[in-house]
Amino acid sequence: MATVRTQADLLAMIERLLPDHFIVPMRTLEGPGYELLQAAAQAMARVSQAVGECESALHILNAPRGVPAVAQVRFTRTVGPTAVTIKAGSRVRSSRGGYEFLLLSDVAFTAADLGPHDAAVVATYGSEEHNLALGPVIAADGTALPGDIDDFSFFRCEDPAVPGVPLAVDSAVFSVTQLASATGGSSPALDQHARDRGLLPDPNEPTAVLRARIRRLPDTVSPDAVRRTVTEILASLPAAFEHIEAWAPTLGVVCDLGGVGVLPSVAAAFVFDDPRATYPYQNRWQDEVEQRGAFLILITDPPHLFDLGFAYDDTAVIFEDHLDSLTGGVRGFGAYDAGALATPAYGGGFDGEDVQKLALYRLLDDTLREIKPAAAAALIEIRGQ
Repeated sequence: MATVRTQADLLAMIERLLPDHFIVPMRTLEGPGYELLQAAAQAMARVSQAVGECESALHILNAPRGVPAVAQVRFTRTVGPTAVTIKAGSRVRSSRGGYEFLLLSDVAFTAADLGPHDAAVVATYGSEEHNLALGPVIAADGTALPGDIDDFSFFRCEDPAVPGVPLAVDSAVFSVTQLASATGGSSPALDQHARDRGLLPDPNEPTAVLRARIRRLPDTVSPDAVRRTVTEILASLPAAFEHIEAWAPTLGVVCDLGGVGVLPSVAAAFVFDDPRATYPYQNRWQDEVEQRGAFLILITDPPHLFDLGFAYDDTAVIFEDHLDSLTGGVRGFGAYDAGALATPAYGGGFDGEDVQKLALYRLLDDTLREIKPAAAAALIEIRGQ
């Protein structure tokens, strides 16, 4: 982790570089020019801090989660004939830098109450930059500098006697000042490391658990990886699937499985005109290449999503009959039945396809071809087709 240098460190370096007869009078006698060196050292201290945070973010072991900075502010008003509540969710900002913060709780002013009222605010997103919203500072010459947060970017207030109804009050009546520097902000660098590796970070996941998950070796070709991929692609469908490895001897997918002179088991024998149902998956003929290095994804065909085919003598009468209650999908109707429809629907056509399901299946096929082992075959079967 990088060593972050402070203003004092950099001033000490400057004093080592410059001769004593030049630097000492400026520092001890407060002669003109030393404030320029102080300003330059403070600017470079900021640079050192940025470099250190960037270097930490590059390493999984040090990268932070996204945490919004927090700060304390004070509200006052110039006139107060009525009771007013500044609502949580109002936004304040620093006019220098434009850093925005959300008010976390309501701030109530009673009648004739001018304040002050203190409240906590939180940055609108996780980042280190919001830590630059500084609180009050006493300059080297004794000048008191106010905090950076000094304005409203979104103002909403209510009359406490009529909750839920916005009250038209000019925000210029109110003033906001910052009591202390914002602290605690960090960017979501660790979450980005996870996304770069195809992982989805959970906001509620402990940081140590996410670090460990990211550092695992990539798993892209195992059966578990295949199942995870299929689950993600089919997440929007009410469809179940099976992951079947074709070499399993109980499937009976290869003619004469068992070799010459070896009597195959009943389950492993392929039979022409087998009267048994094809599901569960059984009695399929594949060659020896597929049998030794293939896996199958067997998908239960879900209801329609956007089906542009049609059926003769469709029993549907109204448009709602063409909708699926599980998916919200719609299917087409035939021209023969068009007159029976009271409301418009999608017209089907010969050889029409469910275009949305077809796109998902093509995505699944392309993805499996990319992640499968080079020597294996990836097969997809839609149950019912």
